[in-house]
Amino acid sequence: MVPLTDEQQIDYMLSEYLGAWQLGDTERMHKFYSEDVSVVNGGWAAPVIGWTNFLALYEQQKLHIQRVRLDRMNTYIKVNGTTAWTCYQWEFDALVDDTPTSARGQTTLVLVKRDTRVVDRARPHVSDSNREAGSARRHTSHASRNGEQPPSQ
Repeated sequence: MVPLTDEQQIDYMLSEYLGAWQLGDTERMHKFYSEDVSVVNGGWAAPVIGWTNFLALYEQQKLHIQRVRLDRMNTYIKVNGTTAWTCYQWEFDALVDDTPTSARGQTTLVLVKRDTRVVDRARPHVSDSNREAGSARRHTSHASRNGEQPPSQ
């Protein structure tokens, strides 16, 4: 078996993480986050610092979201030693409080390799637009001023 390159490992990790995010599997999600992760808060509030704070917001948001679909595309990954930078675009569809909601945007990640595994250290988000009726803004801490965004994917 040929070992995966760092870029391939990160691409696989992103897919696994986004699958866990859609399913609400926070235990599986946690393996991709460092305890000191920082996440940009798209709700025009202070950044979310630390896994525990991120988890609390994610769980609060998840109560209002059903039938989640998040598709990732146009992924770019750059590795430099034990640090990597990746960005990708996404499309989000779900029921938010029983209202169909769609959004699209982009995410940029700063990743650090620790103990042979890559973990997310910083996660800035940019949301592009809300494409259909319904607003996730009331229940998503990461909604940007331009439109809606799913909670920290």
